Amino acid sequence: MLLYLLALALCSFASYNLLFHPLACIPGPLGSRTGLWSWKSTRAVKRDMGWKLLEFHKKYGHEALLCSLSSPQAISQIYRFKHPLKKTEFYDALRDLDGPNLLSTLDNKSHAEMRRAESAAYSLTKMQSEFEGSVQAACGEFLALLDRRIAAMEGKATLDLGEAIQFFAMDAVGRMVLGKSFGLCAGEDRRGWVPLVERILEMSCFLGTQPFLLPFVRWASRRFVDRTNPATLPGFVFSSMENRFESQGADMMYEADRCSDRFNSDSFREMFMQAKNADGSVFSRDQVRAAVYVSSFFEELTMRAMIRYIVGNGRIYDKVQAEIESALVVFPLSYEDACKLVYFQACLKETLRLHPPIPWPLPRTVGVGGLLLSGNHYLAEGTQVSMSPFVVHRQIEAFGSDAGEFRPERWLEVDETHLLEMERKLLAFGTGPRVCIGKNIGLMEVSVVVPVLLGRYRIGFTPRSPAGPHRYRLGRDVDGKGRNDVPYFVTSQWASVQRDFWCDLASRV
Repeated sequence: MLLYLLALALCSFASYNLLFHPLACIPGPLGSRTGLWSWKSTRAVKRDMGWKLLEFHKKYGHEALLCSLSSPQAISQIYRFKHPLKKTEFYDALRDLDGPNLLSTLDNKSHAEMRRAESAAYSLTKMQSEFEGSVQAACGEFLALLDRRIAAMEGKATLDLGEAIQFFAMDAVGRMVLGKSFGLCAGEDRRGWVPLVERILEMSCFLGTQPFLLPFVRWASRRFVDRTNPATLPGFVFSSMENRFESQGADMMYEADRCSDRFNSDSFREMFMQAKNADGSVFSRDQVRAAVYVSSFFEELTMRAMIRYIVGNGRIYDKVQAEIESALVVFPLSYEDACKLVYFQACLKETLRLHPPIPWPLPRTVGVGGLLLSGNHYLAEGTQVSMSPFVVHRQIEAFGSDAGEFRPERWLEVDETHLLEMERKLLAFGTGPRVCIGKNIGLMEVSVVVPVLLGRYRIGFTPRSPAGPHRYRLGRDVDGKGRNDVPYFVTSQWASVQRDFWCDLASRV
C-alpha cells in the first residue's frame, strides 16, 4: 500500500510539472521536465556541463532546460544593475564554514556592503602599486623552476606545464593574501595541495545542485577535518592568519617577512584582513581562506588555455612572438607594458571568450513582479534562471559566424561601438553588480607572465604515444571533442579544468 501511494505521488508530481507547471511550456529533455531528477547534478558528476548545455540549446533554442538562457540579449535582464536578481541557493555551497563570502552571499544589499569593504584592496590603482610586485616575485620562482627542469634534462625539458602554472598561481595568491609563498615552485606539490583545490570546488558544485546535503557535509568538515594542521592547505592558511585574529597587532604577523622583500604587498594584506562584514565584524579565517582556494584557480585555467591556443596555431604563434620580440619583452614585465602588446591582449580576450574559466550556468532568482523573456515566456517570482558563459560566448549573433573558432583579430578589426558591444557580452568574470572583484588581478597576472613565458622559452606540445607521459590516450578540448592533437584533457563542471598538459620546453637564450 505504501509503495502504491509513493508511486501515485511521484506520477502526480511528474504530471503536474509536465502539464500544469508555469514553466511547462519551456522545452527541454523529458527527464528534467518531470522534476524527478537533477540534470545539473548529472552534469556535476560527469563533468561535462559546457558542451552538453550547448548541445541542448542547439536542439531546444535560446530558452531551454528549466530556464537556461543562451541569447546575449538576455544578459541585461538577468544580470542587470537596477533591481538586480538575487543569487540562488546554489552559491550557498561555496560559502565558508564561518559564514558567507563575497562569492556566496545571496542578499544583494549584504554583497554591496562586503564589496565596499574589500574594494580598496582590489582597486586598479592598488593592483599596480602593490599586487604586481607579489606576482613578479612568484613569476621569478616559476621561471626558476622551469630553468631547473631544462638544465636537469640537458637543454630540453618535458613537463606537465599545466601543473607548473598552477604552482605559480597558488604561490602568487599566497604572497598577496598571506604575505608568503606556498613554496610550490620551490619544492613542488609534495603536500597534495593542488588537487585539493580542484576537489573542493568540484564537490562544492555538486552540493550546490543538492543543497539538502550541505548541513551534513559542513558538520562532517567541522568534526573530522583538522584545519589547524600546518601540513595541510587549510592548516597552512589557518596558521598564517592566526596572529591576525588573536592579537590586536595585525602588523606582528608579517614583521619577519618585511623590509627584505621588495616584492611585498603589505598594504593589500592589511586592507584585505581589516575588511569588515555588514555587521562590523572583521573577515573570518574562512573568508580570507576562500581567496586562496578560488583566486589561484581561475588565473591558471586562463594561462593554460591561452598557451594552448597560441602555441597550437602556427600563424598566431608567429604573430605573438614577433610582437614580443619587437617590444623587447624581458622579465620582469610591468602590467603597463603588457597592456601595450595589442595582439597579445586580443588573444587574451579571445581566450576568455572561447575558454571561460566558469562554464557552469550562473543562476539567479526572479524577483517581485516576475520577468518576461524575449521569447515571450513569463517567469514568476521565485523562478531560477541562468546563463552559461560557455554557451553565450558561442552565439553567432554576438560574435559572428565563426564564434566557435579562436580568432583574435575579431577584437581588432571592429569599430569602438562594436568592440564595446562584444565586451559587454563577455561573461568570463560575470557581469552586472556581481562581477568578479578580482578581475583586475586576474588580467594582470596573465598579462605579465605569459608574454615572458613565450619570449623566454620555445614551447611545443609533447606528442601522445604509448610510451609518453600522458594519462589520457586522447586529449579533450573545451568543447568536449576528443582528439589526438589536443594537448590537454578538459573537464567541464563549475570550472573548465585542463589536466595532463605535457609540453616540451627549451630556452631561447
